[in-house]
Amino acid sequence: MNPRSRIILTNPIQRKGWRSKLLNRRRGVLALWGGLAPLTQTMPVVASGPTYYLHDTFTDTNSTSLSAHTMDTGPGWSSSGSAAIINSNRADITSTGVVDRLTANAGHADGTLMVDCVIPNETTYYQGILFRSIDANNEWRFVVERDGAGPYVAMVEFQTGAQTVRATEATGLSWITGATGTATITLAGTSISCTYTSGANTVTLTYSSAQWQTETYFGFYQYTNTSYKSGQIDNFSLVQ
Repeated sequence: MNPRSRIILTNPIQRKGWRSKLLNRRRGVLALWGGLAPLTQTMPVVASGPTYYLHDTFTDTNSTSLSAHTMDTGPGWSSSGSAAIINSNRADITSTGVVDRLTANAGHADGTLMVDCVIPNETTYYQGILFRSIDANNEWRFVVERDGAGPYVAMVEFQTGAQTVRATEATGLSWITGATGTATITLAGTSISCTYTSGANTVTLTYSSAQWQTETYFGFYQYTNTSYKSGQIDNFSLVQ
């Protein structure tokens, strides 16, 4: 260091004057800070939205194939029959005598699956929501169905092609036909809860010994023939 750049205060009066200058500078800094808002001022909290693993509002051009449609969140739909299309911003099958099974990989097996089902005003129809799916022969389905009598809902396990109904309800469900309902399926390990709601009406099925707790494919199943009609699907989402 250049000796002339150092300030050596040997006189007590000089030292006292230097300390006064430092104090004045500090007071000036404190005065400046005193005019500013506190750094700990509480900022407004902005609520965050849900974490989507899959999300699709089916907003697209009419007649677009579901396999060519881009989801809002997710890798896209895999189609088994290439029959499902976009119809008025919903997933739909407009042909007769076809089956289509749509699945997408969520990367997660647990969560809450919510799907809007537009059920036709018919005496026979079938609408299936798929979850924890391996393939068409090994998966879970929540089914909204009518076979000529009254409508019913069921939680069905498919294993090597064999169907086992794990829970079902068929009493007092006339409100399902011809209305839009929301299926809410909550998955947590071996526990599954399926609730179907339309307006003020609701029905819930539960099962507590579910297998395939690590399977991450979700989707829906649409089926038509000369007797059975398929409902439309809208607002498909799997959230954390």
